[in-house]
Amino acid sequence: MWEKSKTLLKIMVLTFCLSLSLPWLSSAADMITTSEAGPRTTIVMSTEQWTTLKQELTEQTIELNQLRQKLKMLRSTSGEQIKLLESLQNDLSKTQENLMSANVSLTACRNELKESRASLQTLKNQIKTLKHKQTVTRRQRDVWAALCGLVLVASVR
Repeated sequence: MWEKSKTLLKIMVLTFCLSLSLPWLSSAADMITTSEAGPRTTIVMSTEQWTTLKQELTEQTIELNQLRQKLKMLRSTSGEQIKLLESLQNDLSKTQENLMSANVSLTACRNELKESRASLQTLKNQIKTLKHKQTVTRRQRDVWAALCGLVLVASVR
């Protein structure tokens, strides 16, 4: 399942990079247009706004990958965290598609990014909680092992 997610992420990142490398044919540097089967939709935003959104999306993608690696390291079998991670991946994919096709307004993209940021924070908190639980469990196991050893030594004497 992780391999499929990795492959999907690689494809999306490659597509995103390729789409950014295409020269813009627009006469105005701050205009983004898209051609669809229906009427043409044009969203106007400054280059700074576009760059900010693009940078934030890239940062969230990187952070998502780091969190995925942390989940792998914890070897968490919890389906809830995996579902949340996949949900975040889908949200980021949708945000990227919407940003590239300019079907949503700049405000809607920001709202989606805020929601995604909140979800990433939730996942961070859950990972932190899992790490804490693992630490507590390991300590408890060590204490019980030491006690059993002491009892065994005491019973032999």
